Amino acid sequence: MKRFFFSILLFPLLCCNQPKQPEKPAFKTEILDTIGAYKRYNMIKGYDYKYYKDAERRHEHYKSLSPIRSIENGVDSFELILNIRPALVEAEEYLIVKGIDTEWSGEHLLVSFNRKWKGWDSIVTHQFIPKCGWKNFKDTLNNSGLFTLPSQRQIKNFEDGLTDGTNYTLEIATRNTYRRISYHCPGHFHDSINESFWHSLLFIDRNVQLIFIERH
Repeated sequence: MKRFFFSILLFPLLCCNQPKQPEKPAFKTEILDTIGAYKRYNMIKGYDYKYYKDAERRHEHYKSLSPIRSIENGVDSFELILNIRPALVEAEEYLIVKGIDTEWSGEHLLVSFNRKWKGWDSIVTHQFIPKCGWKNFKDTLNNSGLFTLPSQRQIKNFEDGLTDGTNYTLEIATRNTYRRISYHCPGHFHDSINESFWHSLLFIDRNVQLIFIERH
């Protein structure tokens, strides 16, 4: 009986002395091309806010129709999705790069929508390996600063002024983070940030042969 009561008294002490498990880091989300950026840009430049609001709604509508799996809640290791949306074309291009440990894979997709944008009609897809090899590909993109660039609307004193052209959205997800940035016709602008994004796109194009990238 004495041993029984001694065990009861000792058990809480043993529990309290157990090493604490490391806390799981909080998931971090950065979506840097929100409607708030459009609204601020409108207030400064006097443009029609309704136009940008409708454009954001259209983008979210197209995204909801896309057959591409969302990565907004994180992934097991690393995933990159480059979405290219040309104006006046009922199709979008996707480049998907996945990395799990030392295994890397790439998928290139062309998604065609029907005329009333109520769904997608066809998907053309193929697997790819960058011409420069996976190590050089990921090292070059990482060293280029692409993964830390702001969204185009965040560039100080930036003025777009183009009414059509091609939109590029880059999504990057890891186990603990998600980040999304967007650019419109970056090859037309000559500030260092647009040029940095554009040079990264050209590097990707040289290795994968993008379909809808603007070539000047």
